[in-house]
Amino acid sequence: MRILVSGASIAGPVLAYWLVRHGFCVTVVERAPTLRKTGGHTVDLFRPAMNISEKMGVLPRIEERATGTNRMTVHQERARRPVRVDLSKIFNATSDRHVEIMRDDLSEIYYDAARDDVEYIFGDSITAISPDGEVRFENAAPRRFDLVVGADGLHSNVRRLTFGDESRFSAFIGAYLGVLTWPNLSGLDSELLIHVGVGRTVGTYGARHLGDARPCSCSGASASSTITTTTCPGRRSCCALRSTACTLTWTAGWTSSAAPRRSTSTRSPSSVWTPGHGGG
Repeated sequence: MRILVSGASIAGPVLAYWLVRHGFCVTVVERAPTLRKTGGHTVDLFRPAMNISEKMGVLPRIEERATGTNRMTVHQERARRPVRVDLSKIFNATSDRHVEIMRDDLSEIYYDAARDDVEYIFGDSITAISPDGEVRFENAAPRRFDLVVGADGLHSNVRRLTFGDESRFSAFIGAYLGVLTWPNLSGLDSELLIHVGVGRTVGTYGARHLGDARPCSCSGASASSTITTTTCPGRRSCCALRSTACTLTWTAGWTSSAAPRRSTSTRSPSSVWTPGHGGG
């Protein structure tokens, strides 16, 4: 049985691993030219996911690439003191098995687990799926498959081709989430720094093995808004965090006298924000 999986991030490679081990012939198509290793958010794995990863033989690699984040410092607008949280206690109360890892690291680990047994096609995408099993691609010649699986993310191409445009099924939930990558100028180590305001949250974190940090922000906005980010150097202090928070959410409606006077606008794929959606 020939199975085509669209998407080589996390779900696609994991599914491909298990399908191959049950005797199926699997092809994975990914629109990116190579495996994505350019940023991404953290992923928290708890007991069910860790048990599966252990059966796949990749748990040691996952634990080696853990972020090591075990504490969180929260700065609230107009609050005199930050709130410090021991994240290890929260994780232990949630599950007896847990690890946090960067999404791109996890994707690479799952990909490596079955790369020699799965046909991967990078730099291509599905353009049409026929009821008789014929699949057309942007670049490759048409092929026939017995099953097509969409593991291609929130804005799934397979789902769009099968059920119609996502605007018919998705609903804006009133918030934007954005993550980008920049140098770890604050020297973050095992800590998540967060600045919280009404309808706005911004934070930044790093990982033990990374030379960069991952600022992220969530803010309320209308569905028609387009939010872009700006970057600036930061320091490990409350004032610098407020400045960073103001910079990252510059066009999200925040105002502050601590805003940097100089900033460089970025419109790369990792720093342009799109509306968050629920359902689908």
